[in-house]
Amino acid sequence: KTVYDARTGVIPSFRQKGIGKAIFDFMITDFEKNGFEQILLEVISHNTNAIRLYEKLGFKTIRRLIYFEQQKDFEFNPKLNFEIREIYEPDWQLFETFWVGKPSWQNSATALQQTPRKVVLGVFFDGKFIGYGIFFSRTGTIAQISIAEDFRRTSAASILLREMRKRLDTGRNLLAS
Repeated sequence: KTVYDARTGVIPSFRQKGIGKAIFDFMITDFEKNGFEQILLEVISHNTNAIRLYEKLGFKTIRRLIYFEQQKDFEFNPKLNFEIREIYEPDWQLFETFWVGKPSWQNSATALQQTPRKVVLGVFFDGKFIGYGIFFSRTGTIAQISIAEDFRRTSAASILLREMRKRLDTGRNLLAS
């Protein structure tokens, strides 16, 4: 049994006072009493204070995720004619065949299937499904994006990103990890 820590934080003026350690000491004790075997968490690599705390608590880095932020539009010339369609019933097994690596837990198929406000877009070429993207229009967060290997470097992902950007609630940037 696993606990996923989606977000733990301490108000800046109260940091460096042992509060983070106290929170985790309490949580770990409670989780152990309830039969949980592990805790997963993610931390942005430049948050060195949090990383130091997690290491002191016995957490180990098991992989690194890359985080990107797009703040302005980009110019490109599509090489092929792609169509973008919204997908209302995702085929998670098909999506996984496009992956090069595994997404973070919060962006996994298991987690996303239970998440209501996601938008799923498919990329099609000559009627064939060749890629997809899953994002949240309110936050601009991209949970997953992947293109079939034969269609990478053809502007398919760029067209998908442009469509995601069009569907964002106003004033948001696209964020991906």
